[in-house]
Amino acid sequence: MTSAGTPRCPVPAVALARTLALSWSAGRPRATWSTAGDAGDLRYWDPNPDGTLRCRLDGHSLTGRWWRCGDGLVAVTAYGDGQSLEGFLTAGPAPTSTLTALLLRPGLDGPVPTHLVLRLRGGPVGAPKPDPDEPEPWPEVAGGFDDAPGPAEPDDTPPDPRVDAVDRHRRWLDRPALPGRWLVVEDPGPAGADVGRADDAVIDIGDPATPASVRDPAWFDPPGLSGPSLVRLVGNTGLAVALVPDRTAGPGPMRGGWRPVVLRRATPASDDPAALRALALDRYAAGRPEQAVPLANTAVSLYLARLDGDTPSAESAAVDLALLVHSQIVGAFALRDYPALLDGLSLAVRLTRRHAGSPPALTLLRRLVVDTADLLRDQAALLRAAAGRIIPDAAAGHAGADATAGYAGADAAAGHAGADAAADCAARLRRLVAAAVQAPPDDPDAVASATAACRAALDRTARELRRLAAAEAADAQPLTTLLTGTAELAASRSDALRRADVGRATAASRRASRASASPLPGYVERWRALLDRDWDRIFAAEQAVGFFARLVELLTDLGDGWAALVASEQSRARAFADLLRTDVPGRPAGSALDAPALAAILRAHGHSVVEYFLHDCRLTVWTVRADGTPVTAVRVVDPDALTGEIDRLHALAEHPAIQTGQRHELTALLTRLGTLLWAPVAADLLPDDPDEPVTVVPHGVLLRVPFPALIMPDGRPLATRHAIELLPGLAVLPGLRTRVRHDRPVRLAALVNPQPMPPHPTRGIAFPALYGTERDFGAIARQYPGGARIVRGAEANLAALADLARDADVLYLATHADAALVELPADPAAVDREAASLPFFVVARTADHDGIVDMEAVLRLRPDADLVVLACCRGGRGAVAADGVIGLARAFLVSGPTALLTALCEVGEETSMRFLYEFHREWLGAGRSVPAAVRRAQVCLMTEEPTAPELWLGFVLFGAHR
Repeated sequence: MTSAGTPRCPVPAVALARTLALSWSAGRPRATWSTAGDAGDLRYWDPNPDGTLRCRLDGHSLTGRWWRCGDGLVAVTAYGDGQSLEGFLTAGPAPTSTLTALLLRPGLDGPVPTHLVLRLRGGPVGAPKPDPDEPEPWPEVAGGFDDAPGPAEPDDTPPDPRVDAVDRHRRWLDRPALPGRWLVVEDPGPAGADVGRADDAVIDIGDPATPASVRDPAWFDPPGLSGPSLVRLVGNTGLAVALVPDRTAGPGPMRGGWRPVVLRRATPASDDPAALRALALDRYAAGRPEQAVPLANTAVSLYLARLDGDTPSAESAAVDLALLVHSQIVGAFALRDYPALLDGLSLAVRLTRRHAGSPPALTLLRRLVVDTADLLRDQAALLRAAAGRIIPDAAAGHAGADATAGYAGADAAAGHAGADAAADCAARLRRLVAAAVQAPPDDPDAVASATAACRAALDRTARELRRLAAAEAADAQPLTTLLTGTAELAASRSDALRRADVGRATAASRRASRASASPLPGYVERWRALLDRDWDRIFAAEQAVGFFARLVELLTDLGDGWAALVASEQSRARAFADLLRTDVPGRPAGSALDAPALAAILRAHGHSVVEYFLHDCRLTVWTVRADGTPVTAVRVVDPDALTGEIDRLHALAEHPAIQTGQRHELTALLTRLGTLLWAPVAADLLPDDPDEPVTVVPHGVLLRVPFPALIMPDGRPLATRHAIELLPGLAVLPGLRTRVRHDRPVRLAALVNPQPMPPHPTRGIAFPALYGTERDFGAIARQYPGGARIVRGAEANLAALADLARDADVLYLATHADAALVELPADPAAVDREAASLPFFVVARTADHDGIVDMEAVLRLRPDADLVVLACCRGGRGAVAADGVIGLARAFLVSGPTALLTALCEVGEETSMRFLYEFHREWLGAGRSVPAAVRRAQVCLMTEEPTAPELWLGFVLFGAHR
């Protein structure tokens, strides 16, 4: 940069901004770089001779410090509210200059770094040339940078070579946050395209032996980076970003351009987990979670390696690790590191499970019984050896060989009998204790039973040994003493087991384990409350599935089916429930769900519930009576086979020309699924009246199962026994119950056979017209006592739909729908409007609307109806997620209605009309409830077409209409 005068006129800028989005993957940081577009205009750059600067960027005033470096400038500024801008201003071909900088903006998960490259035009830009007779007002930095403006802090303490790595690290971390050892973990390369890694590049910022004041940001020339660089911490994430010279673009430290890299703080090399744990806790106490988390992660890994085996050190490691994991969870939450938070929660569940399976009481039982068995085995060996030594000495005092032989034989028999009794007892004790602790977490009743059996074996052995001792001759005193001592050993160990009361202690341990696990979901709940977008909450629940699966498994195995049901509910439909609790869709108000809240929901619901939780090979089923009493069943399933059968069921149901053999296969699939999914249900907790609703809460792939069509072992579909309504989670019930219901004759608003229909948005095919529905729809409309308002053909457009939705009790949509969104994208940021527009249904095209009504459009409708009849194929489909099916049913229920009746698969026009006519006849004509009317319409089709399940398996009821 030339030493021209300071420009006072505005300088237009062309800007390229690349946002660095920081996240974590598998315990290590990951960075992605994306073009963010125009970053704004730098209006003037006004460095002053006193080392301060003033400029404006995007209307914000920037103030700060600057230094000269060769032919360029280094600047650090404050930018807006909580933002900072640091970088290099270099001269290019006249009259242009380039500002390369890091802009840190506040974000939801901490500071968001953006790499700015601004090309400045309009005149020379630079620092005023200082008067050679005056002292240099800014440091000249050539070949390296001063680390900061200001004197170094002296430290007269000489380095101690005996200080180990952990202590040196502690000393380092006690200084400003930037000093330490760093790893280059993300480097987008010279062109800024491909992300590279260089974990072997270790960068030392500051020296623990000769510490200096290293401020944030810092300019220096550390080993490991390619020349003088600028480094800036990213909040308290344990990460830093740096601008390093891009030497491929040209010679010289300031001419070649700059590229950003990401640094991760390195942990000290140590194999002492206790020392690392102490250092991590020290950092937590100092309010430096970004320093503590890497140390805690390393310590956790070392502790986990020590948990194998049954040793006192392993038990001690488990206690230390449990305390450390709690701090790790708190630190991850403080750093807004959600994946690390979930990892910590999962590890906490694992440790709780270990404690539940091997609590102190069980450890005492195992050690006491095993030690007793070892002692009895040793006593048996002593008895056999003593019999051989004592007999010849005692026989010498008796006259005659015959007497000696008889005495020796009697003593030998007693000694060996006592040895056999002791050895048999030892073996039995080992078998009993092995059974008691075989499959943690253990059942307290089983432990108590095993303890009683151990005591019975010891008491029986003690009695037998005392009997043998009492029968011995006075001259066999040593043998008698051994027999008596062994008997007393058995009796004393039996008394110790009685005093220990291991069964009661095990039950107390299990209660403590349940209590320690119960607050863990609160972290996920609080995390969800920090999120604003519905999609972000959906993805947060999706990421937490593994943690909740472990928690449900733990609580189920601990015998607490109710707590497991609460955990199951905490894992599902939470974003859905949030949307139902607000009048502004898309801006939910988070609400916690705990055991008392769930109990209140069930009491208010007043109907039986069957809830599923499916993860890996484990299917957990709760049957909950209306009074809230749950019965839990667990089954082992093949998840791949289950998914394959559900896929095959849908393929057969939508076959355009299904054959007799395929109908048999479809019936067999419905029968197998019925046996697998309904056999674990506690039938005695379900209502005897088939018209009384049973709420089914599926999970995972089971959300695609047509439950009313499942065939029971007696060959009858489930709809013949129960009226089934489907919900993604019980937490949505309060929001549905608070909807206002109209006390008036039921009125209908219907959109029928819109024309012209748009082509399919992804497949390009034309939707067929529904002339049969339009012709016969009067038979349904005439049943509404409050009258019907119907729009058809070209009038059935989006504007008419919005008008219809405002004033009706039932909104009926006789059109086409599809659900092309079959799975969620990998990242909520990737959910754009095009992806989120599916599933959809169609209305008539107009000049200002393409005829596609997606989920976002449904949310804007806000229909006044209590019930929506979506008479469309696949209207109940969507992306299966932890929050339920992300589709039209979810969108409609969020927007106002309490229930939606639609199909999970393709349904023929004639079949649909028959089903819906019967439904309205039972509901409006006979006065039955909506769930009961749906059931009776299903049974009507099942009775008419018992061998054609594809005609009656499609329709399902979502929600809770009363």
